[in-house]
Amino acid sequence: MNRPRFLRTLGVLYGISFASIYVQIQSLYGPDGVEPVAVYLARLANATPDASIPLQRFVSYPSLVWFHDALGLSPDLMMEFLCLLGGGAAALAATNVLTLPEVFAAMWSCYLSLVLVGQSFLRGPWDLLLLEVGFLALFVAAPFDLATTFAPSAAILHAMRLLGVKVALMSSAAKITSACPTWLGLTALDFHYVTQATPLPSSWFMHQLPHIAHRVTAAAGLWIEGPVALLLVSPIARHRACAASLQLVLHAGIALTGNYGIFNLVASLVMVGILSEALAAAPSSISWQRWAVTHASMYLAVLAAGYSMFEVVYEDTTPTSLRFAWSIGRTQTILGVVLRGVLALALLSLVGAVAGQLYQSVVAAGHDLLRCRLGGTIALGHLTFTTLIGTVLVVASLAQLASVDPTIELPVWARNTGILASRFHVASTYGLFHRTPGVGKVARHGREFAIVARPTLVFEGSDDDGATWRALPFQHHPSSLYKSPAFTVPHLPRLAWQLDVAAKGNYSQAPWLVHLADKFLQGSVQAKQLLDATQDPFRNTPPQRVRVQLYHYDFTRYNTSWARATPKAVVLTPAMNASQWWTRKLVKEYMPALDAANPSVASFLAAHGWEHQDEKTPACVNSSRPVLCHALDKLHHATPAHLYMALVLGLVLVVLVPLFVLETPKSAALRVQTFA
Repeated sequence: MNRPRFLRTLGVLYGISFASIYVQIQSLYGPDGVEPVAVYLARLANATPDASIPLQRFVSYPSLVWFHDALGLSPDLMMEFLCLLGGGAAALAATNVLTLPEVFAAMWSCYLSLVLVGQSFLRGPWDLLLLEVGFLALFVAAPFDLATTFAPSAAILHAMRLLGVKVALMSSAAKITSACPTWLGLTALDFHYVTQATPLPSSWFMHQLPHIAHRVTAAAGLWIEGPVALLLVSPIARHRACAASLQLVLHAGIALTGNYGIFNLVASLVMVGILSEALAAAPSSISWQRWAVTHASMYLAVLAAGYSMFEVVYEDTTPTSLRFAWSIGRTQTILGVVLRGVLALALLSLVGAVAGQLYQSVVAAGHDLLRCRLGGTIALGHLTFTTLIGTVLVVASLAQLASVDPTIELPVWARNTGILASRFHVASTYGLFHRTPGVGKVARHGREFAIVARPTLVFEGSDDDGATWRALPFQHHPSSLYKSPAFTVPHLPRLAWQLDVAAKGNYSQAPWLVHLADKFLQGSVQAKQLLDATQDPFRNTPPQRVRVQLYHYDFTRYNTSWARATPKAVVLTPAMNASQWWTRKLVKEYMPALDAANPSVASFLAAHGWEHQDEKTPACVNSSRPVLCHALDKLHHATPAHLYMALVLGLVLVVLVPLFVLETPKSAALRVQTFA
């Protein structure tokens, strides 16, 4: 592993995440936000009446936001402070100024603190993956920046390798074992590019491909996430390099066709780490006999698995499509055998690597002691500690992998390790795209066809007692048929994601929707900032009523033979507006019309702690540290132009500073003289 580049890149990704969250805090978590963090903290405090001081609450719910009073800040300003603190640490790492474990501990603790109080908007797989990789980075970073003295523990590297397996294998297993018909029929990508929460403009173009291209791509994805991913735990370095390379191709494809924040970037960083470690460990030359026995046989096994996983669908004698060939029962049986093999191989590989590394470290420490130096002993102590941590993380990841197959019985202590690690987000489970949403049905010529029916919520307002309704256009959420999908990568608009999640259920499962509608009725400044100001029909006065409609959206199509054969598809013609990206159909009223005078709305909000405040108290009026408080309060009122300038300056620093700071590891040996 190229440790300096890994740590620097992780610093960049942390910085992106902190910046993305920072610009959304007031709209989501401020006193005028959708889910005020102060209300959430009060709810947690009431649930733990025995914990009367912040330190006691921190023990049961370890978020640094509990200590906001100690800094004289409101909870939302404390979240902003943690973003800035974590972002500052990320800048130090990204510019190679400081890549100490303490710097990564600061980033990880700040991010964990935000996630724990983030409620609906900070619990995505991208957050969990960043926390898991960030925790591993604490033990990849060298103490005192002495990289040549403190080598990364083999156990930590094995934990990172298992993380790569876990992300891929759990995702592919979830797709099949969920019995989703689109994955079994390999039709998922006929819907995926439209139905993802935040599509990109490139998603529209990918959606235009013929159906067979989508099926081949879906099959390739399942193969890479399944059989190929198993090579990541192979003891043969070239196997790991091949698997990591294909995983990188898959993550690049996902990142280029949809906005998943930094998820694919972090996953790619893990794969690059595995790839660089494998290339460094691979022998420069190998005999063809050994290659045939140890290398080619495994490649052939993976190819054979891919061949048997899928089958060609024929109409008469003409091949027309592909589909997944295994039944659910057979898949679960094979998965059980494979997982048991992964568990055994991972443990054997861990024991061998750890034993070899510890032996070499003990020998080196002995030689140092003979020369009256303690450097080797200190390095041995550090290696022993990080090996213990890495072993615990390996056990946690193996327990989470084993949970895919309920027939696998693990010791209670191993399962508890996985549960405890998940609670503190140092090891998590994954399973993106396990079921394809937005699949509708339509009958034609006596047959039933699946069509794209992306559930989408549209907020509408009225200022004439409901006679006319006009859409409230969110910045990053489909509304107008002529507005292209937003390109915000790597920034992740959290509200757009949760609007997509809410559209698959009902508003009683997402009470913040009612609160958001009420904010529009009250003319909330923060709610207004969630809208596209250029298209807002209520710029000057708030609407009298607000309702939410459920639509089914789809992309328009190029005039191709397969588009014309697709039921209900809207094909672009010369008579149509060429800038139309979407088509839609009204399904139902999702949430009935609300007005500001409705007493049931006030009661509903009060039950969640979201009462109206006639007079808002200034944020810093009672602060014990007014200078810090006022600085933070002024900073989040900065215009987008200022924020963009700061971001550009930060990127320039990331590029220029390393030119003046040595990237090579500090090579000074850690020498502690014991005798004069």
